[in-house]
Amino acid sequence: MMKAGIKDKGIIRQISIIPDAYFALKQGERAFHYFLEMDRGTADLKRITLKSRGYLNIWNDKIAQAKLGMRSFRLLYVTASDKRLANIIEQLRKLKSHHHRLDLILMTAADRFSLAKPSRLLEPIWNILDTEGNIRETGLLPITSFKSSRQREENHHCAVQNPIPVNGTPGPGG
Repeated sequence: MMKAGIKDKGIIRQISIIPDAYFALKQGERAFHYFLEMDRGTADLKRITLKSRGYLNIWNDKIAQAKLGMRSFRLLYVTASDKRLANIIEQLRKLKSHHHRLDLILMTAADRFSLAKPSRLLEPIWNILDTEGNIRETGLLPITSFKSSRQREENHHCAVQNPIPVNGTPGPGG
């Protein structure tokens, strides 16, 4: 259980966050942490919004790092239907003005995967809201490069380096 401070009508109140499940997936040397919320359609959409705000505040305030030792996490919502998924997405869009990282919340409907084919969970069946509030599909794990972060930094530096003029004429660049 984690506590999150939620500002509501100028008053900060503490809410308890108890996820339905927690798990981590390892890709190479990196671990990706997930909290899972199973939505059966019984919770009021305002409650889901409040709980989502709590998770976003836990992420922003680095509470998960302090209490659980994880640098970052994602929140997964699995809903009972596409209609419910659409309703939750519309509720979460309202949070965009206060939380710029809504892409931390991944959502899908339960009929998009099955226990007969669990690998489907890693495929782009998850919806996120990007920084503009558009819905995008994504996989559960990020796409990674086999290059080291130092190699990516060097390649980026060379790709954006501007040619330096020598005696008034542009040089060959980087």
